[in-house]
Amino acid sequence: MTHKKTNFLVLCLFFLSFTATGCMKMITLKKESSVQLLSEPLYVKKLRCENDALTIKNELLERRNGSVVRGWGPAASAFFYALYTAKNKVDFDNALMAKGEYFIPLYREEQINTCSALGIIAMNDHVLFTEKKEFTQKIIEKYQFKPTVADKEFIFFAKFKQLAPSIIQEIYHIRDINTELQIPQDIKDYIVELLFWLKCEEKESLL
Repeated sequence: MTHKKTNFLVLCLFFLSFTATGCMKMITLKKESSVQLLSEPLYVKKLRCENDALTIKNELLERRNGSVVRGWGPAASAFFYALYTAKNKVDFDNALMAKGEYFIPLYREEQINTCSALGIIAMNDHVLFTEKKEFTQKIIEKYQFKPTVADKEFIFFAKFKQLAPSIIQEIYHIRDINTELQIPQDIKDYIVELLFWLKCEEKESLL
């Protein structure tokens, strides 16, 4: 269904002579049901997310070294650090069960700057995307972990890192075709970015 909606929307935007207002209304209607409206460029969102991730990673190291105390629990901090440094899905499972299921409710509530365990998993650069997805789905379905707004940002850009090369090829193809159409460049830029969000939604998600 998403694929059909994507194709329909792209065809409308490129082959019909809508005004700028009409294009933006279509974008608004679509994005209200999924992710936020494209209020800023994707690269700005990505840069902000990377900066937020760096702040969280630094606090993970601080907690690991025991150099600061901010009301956090050592067990939950050890769990987060183990997720971040895991090398495979077995390490994920070992981190979760290291102290038994009694501690899982504690892990579920722990956050660093509004980022939960789900965001930490997404930040992990060592584990395969498919294995992160499998473990994330497991703790959501079995242990009722719930993603925060920050988690969803980190998860999206983990998916972006994995899928962007193939999607960007398609975006450049769309950008280059039908250059004779008199569509303002800023609207074309919105179309290109919207296509990325829609195409990315069609791919495998961590959630």
